[in-house]
Amino acid sequence: MSLILEALKKSEAERQRGKAPGLFVEQAVLAPRRPRGTPAWVFALGALLVVFAAAAVWWGWSRGASMAEADGAPVSSTTPSVPPANEEVATVPASMAMEAPPPASVGRGESIRASDARPLPVTTPPPASPAPTSAPRPVVAPTPVPARPAARPSAPPEPVAPPAETESAAYADALPRLADLPAAERNALPPLNITMHVFTEEPAQRFVILDGRRHGEGATPTAGLVIREIRRDGLVISFNGRDVLVPRP
Repeated sequence: MSLILEALKKSEAERQRGKAPGLFVEQAVLAPRRPRGTPAWVFALGALLVVFAAAAVWWGWSRGASMAEADGAPVSSTTPSVPPANEEVATVPASMAMEAPPPASVGRGESIRASDARPLPVTTPPPASPAPTSAPRPVVAPTPVPARPAARPSAPPEPVAPPAETESAAYADALPRLADLPAAERNALPPLNITMHVFTEEPAQRFVILDGRRHGEGATPTAGLVIREIRRDGLVISFNGRDVLVPRP
């Protein structure tokens, strides 16, 4: 039954929609609309316009004041003062000054004759003395300075060998070499296996390595064998009191 009643109510409601409302039909009460307030951005825009207007007024006032001060400032004249031109004034001596004749008394019926009037003397100014001209100074020509001859480059000094090295070189050249010894003397020498030979300008830093051992000048590798000098081209040894030059490998 409830379904039938709901269907009847829906059909009645659909019929009533197309008809004008009657007097006894209850109208839905609409809620009154609240007046909308002024948006906040309107107040912000107004405040911004007021600030801009105040800034424009202040800027115009300050500019007008500065222009008024600039107009009221005195303008200094930069025109240079020009000295007056030298004018020659004719001076008249007191003796030459002529007094004007007293006027003649003219009676009735008498007239002044033109011949009686004497002209005043005219004084001319003395001619101006010409300004003294300075005589041109003689131009003194500069005295030429003789050019100095260019200094010749000095020749570099020839290196002079120290006397000690010269004597040592001459002494070593006079020594017999190991290959020049007789076979008997060569066989008497111990084996000299030179694996390294270092020569420097400082004698203390020179050394040779014989049979895996390092020896400097004055060393005694074996009995009866003394290394007397380490040269650039070899070493000088002394064996049983005889000096021999052993060339470097």
